[in-house]
Amino acid sequence: MKTLTDITQDAERVSYLESLFVDKDSHRAASPEKFNESYSLKDFLSEVYIDEEDYHELCNLLETNKGSKISEFNFRDKLEKGWKSHVETYRFQHGDKVVETIYSDLFYSNLALRQSCENCKYVSKNRPGDLTMGDCWGIEKINPDLWNDNKGISICLIQTQHGKELFEMASDKLDIYEIDAEVYSQPNMSHSSYVLYQKENFWKDYKKMKFDKFMKKYTIYGGKKFRLKRKLLRLINRW
Repeated sequence: MKTLTDITQDAERVSYLESLFVDKDSHRAASPEKFNESYSLKDFLSEVYIDEEDYHELCNLLETNKGSKISEFNFRDKLEKGWKSHVETYRFQHGDKVVETIYSDLFYSNLALRQSCENCKYVSKNRPGDLTMGDCWGIEKINPDLWNDNKGISICLIQTQHGKELFEMASDKLDIYEIDAEVYSQPNMSHSSYVLYQKENFWKDYKKMKFDKFMKKYTIYGGKKFRLKRKLLRLINRW
């Protein structure tokens, strides 16, 4: 599975922060008394990153098509088209930069979600972290005045006294607006991700098909033929 450490440009800093929460002797999460008081337990309102094997196969497909190795992979490049348009970008060693939506299309289809997402134990507002951070879904409809820079708006839920203290420490660096968390609640705070009709076939095909043919069958990489097929299957609840 791709983690924040793998994809961020400041990987060393992320690794250091993660090390504060790990008991190196047992390789389990450290007990609360071992935490550095300057840091907090956090959880994120987001779905998982792509599985590592899938990530490498996607890279191999793109590298084969371009005849060059990928030197940089950005799963959501906000610098390219902003927050409203979810595109991924790949920069190759020979200098080319490609803008695509292959991964984002697969991601939003829910077909490639891990099994744990179908039966998540944390789909509630009573969450274990001091702070919960994520995208502020619905902001463009509820408060459009805050949605005009196309850079994205974050939500932060404060769940403990420790979390409140940490948030206040950073408040002078933030533009803060108090909101009703119920109004901005993400679907995954109330229920697990939905399982699609095609998911069983998706994983069967993944194991037996060549990756490029597989991607053409299940993503917009398949062009107009795929789009038409998906549209028709959705009409009869078969996608």
